[in-house]
Amino acid sequence: MLSKFQLSTLVALLSGAVCALSVRYYFAAEENVLRKGKFLQQQRVLESFEPRLAVKRQQLQAQQEKLSRSRGMADEVGGKVLADVAAFADRTNSSRLKDLLTKHGFALGTGVMKEGVAK
Repeated sequence: MLSKFQLSTLVALLSGAVCALSVRYYFAAEENVLRKGKFLQQQRVLESFEPRLAVKRQQLQAQQEKLSRSRGMADEVGGKVLADVAAFADRTNSSRLKDLLTKHGFALGTGVMKEGVAK
């Protein structure tokens, strides 16, 4: 059986351990509260950007649609314009225009761009 001294020493050690754990718990809880506060602050900042982000997304979508329409129009009209320029170069026998068209990948006489040539 334990003596009174040993028992009181054991109780003191247990009390000290409980006290140390309580202090550690206090500081951990305080740190968690601070982290939660920072998290909420950052979340509010991010939420404040949401309306502006939504507007920018709508603007981007409108620009993409406009570019898509422009590409379609350029594809439709560009070939016709090049064919007309090629016909004009043939009619006027303009070697400069013919060379320019050929240099940039337009096949004279066919009215189309050569394969593998960037527009």
